[in-house]
Amino acid sequence: MLETFLCLLAAHLVADFVIQTKWIVDRKTGWTGMILHIALVAATVGLALGSVSPLPMVAVAAPHLAMDLWKTHRMDDKWRAFAFDQAVHIAVIVAVAAALPGAYADGAWAALPSEQQQGYLTTLVALAGLIAAVPAGGFLIGKLMDPLDAHKPTEEGIPEGGRYIG
Repeated sequence: MLETFLCLLAAHLVADFVIQTKWIVDRKTGWTGMILHIALVAATVGLALGSVSPLPMVAVAAPHLAMDLWKTHRMDDKWRAFAFDQAVHIAVIVAVAAALPGAYADGAWAALPSEQQQGYLTTLVALAGLIAAVPAGGFLIGKLMDPLDAHKPTEEGIPEGGRYIG
């Protein structure tokens, strides 16, 4: 179960914080961006598990779609909405890993020699930690700092300069 959870968590973080572009986010109020994002969620699940089995992909992607639709159309764009959205996604991942504990074992990566599996899983841990700390953490800090936006200097600097420097 732990391997399955790790694969699903890494897939989620990659889908939400690495390959979800601003172009996709800007179009999530319509079906184009939303469907593309959910397809990428399902694809990253399959890739992380090394499987094309539709059950884990749908089990993660369908609730992800429901939560993203709710967040996009019914919630504000504040830090609490972001935190709730991510908490729901993580709860779904835990539930899917508990319901389908053998999803990793059924995938191609489980057929690798044990040393290579260990390297793959170690890489997923590092990747998940890096994504959670940098892009996801940066996004959360940005949302937490939004109330201070009224005190922002009017002179423009480098667009998104703080993000790149940080």
